[in-house]
Amino acid sequence: MTVFLIMLLISLLMVPEEVPEATMNLTMPQLRQDFIWVLKPDGTYHVSDAFTVRDTSPGRIREDRIGPHENMPEYEDALSSGGLYCYTTPYFYQKDRRWTRILYGDYTFGRTGCVPTALAMIFSGVCGEEILPTEIGDYLYYDCARFNSPQSGGYGVSSDAVIMAAEKYGISYRVLRSYEEFAAALQEGKCVYLAVNYMYGVTHAYVCLGWNNGLTYVKDSDSPALNHYYDARLLWQSRSTNTYDSRAGSPAIALWGNLKGQPCCPFKVRS
Repeated sequence: MTVFLIMLLISLLMVPEEVPEATMNLTMPQLRQDFIWVLKPDGTYHVSDAFTVRDTSPGRIREDRIGPHENMPEYEDALSSGGLYCYTTPYFYQKDRRWTRILYGDYTFGRTGCVPTALAMIFSGVCGEEILPTEIGDYLYYDCARFNSPQSGGYGVSSDAVIMAAEKYGISYRVLRSYEEFAAALQEGKCVYLAVNYMYGVTHAYVCLGWNNGLTYVKDSDSPALNHYYDARLLWQSRSTNTYDSRAGSPAIALWGNLKGQPCCPFKVRS
């Protein structure tokens, strides 16, 4: 009897597992190629980079950068200027070990630095040179008292400080009070700062770039794995409802055009 049970157990373990029908019917995601457009100082656009776009689910697209394309001039002639990005922005991580443990008031930058980090990405792209998150954080904390202070709600940064920072760096801005204004700014190639309801009782700052059939590319300073294309209307519906995120009139602000210099110049990292 013992031998029989052992043989039965072995036979059960050796039975190949059935592949679920849903898995068997899966097909490879559709691939296509898209381009990053950059605004040149003379006001025209050119294609600066190419990447493969993989459709994964409604409202979400994953991109895989493939670098400069060999035939960029041909694509420049063939494609319209209604491109994806008008500014090439870097990615900064608010928990970068260079600044994550720096204290601003009672909180660390890694915990509360989403707004300075988002603005550093945008300002670097618009100004064409690297502006670090801590540079923005220092200005908002020491000069404006709007970072982790009672004036900002005690934690994080209020939206009126976004305008203060934009004026400091000579960057044009427009407060966006409707979805139509939000969509128009993205289609115009402007960078958009957007505060969203991130989790219960917590809001977060996103960088929104470009327009692709109702989708916009989001850079998340807290979770780089979440950098993807998202449905612009759903993002707008998720905008922050916290009062300090609307002190500027809205939690969404378009940012573009460095008034102190050229409209846009090639992005350069500080040496």
